[in-house]
Amino acid sequence: WGPVWLTKEILPHFRNRASGHFLFMGSIVFELQFPFKAQYCASKSALSAFALSLRHEVEPYGIYTHLLEPGWVRTNFHNALTEISNPETPYGPRLAPFKDFSADQDSKLPDGDDVAQILLDLVIDPSKPVRQDVGPDCKKFKFAKRFLRNHWIDKIIKKKIIDKK
Repeated sequence: WGPVWLTKEILPHFRNRASGHFLFMGSIVFELQFPFKAQYCASKSALSAFALSLRHEVEPYGIYTHLLEPGWVRTNFHNALTEISNPETPYGPRLAPFKDFSADQDSKLPDGDDVAQILLDLVIDPSKPVRQDVGPDCKKFKFAKRFLRNHWIDKIIKKKIIDKK
């Protein structure tokens, strides 16, 4: 709820000066929901829906809204997480593939500087599309989603991620 409350506080000031720019950090999980990340997927999906709806409401007041939708970004985010699940949980064996966050360090992934550059580009040129893909995996997934039904995407997730041994 933090982004909603903050938006409500800032919005009157933006309207009064007839300008402003909301930049929301969404995620590809708005389009692709990963198992064992239900809360994260739900919160990012809610934020994305909020941003995409808000843009229609505020655009007449000279206020821009952009939604960044990163896939994997090279950070230490996952490695800094503390595990809270009980290893004896019925999900324990299925969680193993989700505990390897070595993908976070892939040099082909965008890093914080790359994301900052996208944000700066949006501030400089707010006429860019509202939804901004961040990273090659995000672009690949969105391209595939145009041609694959959800049923096939679920099969790919199951084969490549869930059943990965």
